Amino acid sequence: MYDNLPYNPGVYPLRRKTISLDAVHHGGILEYNVHGLYSLLENAATHKYLQTKSKLPFILTRSSSMGLGRFSAHWSGDNGAYWEYLQASIPGNFNFQIYGIPFVGADICGFMDSTNEELCARWTQLGALYPFARNHHELESREQEPWTFRGTNRGVSVLDTSRIALQLRYSILKWYYSLFIATRGAGSIFKPLFFEFPNEAALYTADGPNEWEFLLGAGVLCTPKVEAGEPHVNAYFPTANWFNLFTGEKTKSSADTNRNLKVSTPFDAPVPMFIRGGHIVHKQKIDHVLSTNDLNDEFELIVGLEKDDNDDYSAKGSIMGIQTFDDDSIYHRCMEGNCMYDIIVTVPRSDTNSATIEINFKRQDHSTNLPLDEFGLYGLRLYGLPVKFMAADERKLTYAFVRFTKGASETSGLEQITAIEDGAFAIDFETVLRIEEGDSISLELII
Repeated sequence: MYDNLPYNPGVYPLRRKTISLDAVHHGGILEYNVHGLYSLLENAATHKYLQTKSKLPFILTRSSSMGLGRFSAHWSGDNGAYWEYLQASIPGNFNFQIYGIPFVGADICGFMDSTNEELCARWTQLGALYPFARNHHELESREQEPWTFRGTNRGVSVLDTSRIALQLRYSILKWYYSLFIATRGAGSIFKPLFFEFPNEAALYTADGPNEWEFLLGAGVLCTPKVEAGEPHVNAYFPTANWFNLFTGEKTKSSADTNRNLKVSTPFDAPVPMFIRGGHIVHKQKIDHVLSTNDLNDEFELIVGLEKDDNDDYSAKGSIMGIQTFDDDSIYHRCMEGNCMYDIIVTVPRSDTNSATIEINFKRQDHSTNLPLDEFGLYGLRLYGLPVKFMAADERKLTYAFVRFTKGASETSGLEQITAIEDGAFAIDFETVLRIEEGDSISLELII
């Protein structure tokens, strides 16, 4: 009777590669009734033991069930080196967010059978943005380390594509990590578009953008290339203001009626990424970075501004106020307490060719007395500012008067600013600003 199920969850009967379904566990519990809980219970037991060694153990499991993310990360198992599996990995990751397992990823380049240059390059671009990223394959398939490929894609080697993709991952890794810390490891991180834009009818169509586009957190849209062919995609942008994360170009306005746009996807660049107005991303320099231990505590803020009902412009974000990322520090300061700074950027309405940008750094949770570490700020990228250059100027250089308030002291001076797009400006501080709770920065930009 135990094989005569009202449903079949797979191609094999449940008794395959497991104990008999009529086996009786301690307490008279029938295996038939708890078969699906085994992965949850084994990971809970493993986690409980490993917590005697570390407060924040890392477990990676293939066997999974609802809610497993409390104890373990997951990879989605034996896929194949085919475009269909690359494509399926995106909604597969979405599903596991819903199951309560946000730290998930698929085997990059495919596990079974042999991959090829184009597939592996595109999969590496995408996989660098999985929460869990790993190139993994069976013994019988061809080697798929990036340096083993001899061919190129439009003159770009798989090694170069992989290097660029992984450099991007390292540059935003602490921002990505902060998304998990902000939700205490729960919630969804790698999101389908309709999670943030539930009223957009285009997101509910068959074979629509939800099948291959995704959000990181609430504020970064990613448009990977998930099929062979010409290096571009026809991307859909939900109703919001979107800026190219790397260049500052305003890609789509919330007022645009046409939400589609052809986006270039070259092999010598990361997956196209776009920051949503009102959001902030922090990234780092990755020169000479070979592991997470090589990442320092200095950041650049990428700020996508959004106009509010008062015609002011603003954006909000957060950043972790810790310098030590060992398990005990993360657990005690970030999981038991709150180690986050809120970053608040405001630009009051101005009718002139100038703007005053106010940036404030505040403790997110004032109920905890745990100290927050300072961090360094080496630059800003401000997208969507309501000012432009009045005349053609190929150098596109100007200056800002910068006032940095730190506790009871204040320093000020001129800093050079570069216009990188209309309404988008970049500034590299001559001296890294060391930020702690209560600090603020005021920039008066005059064109």
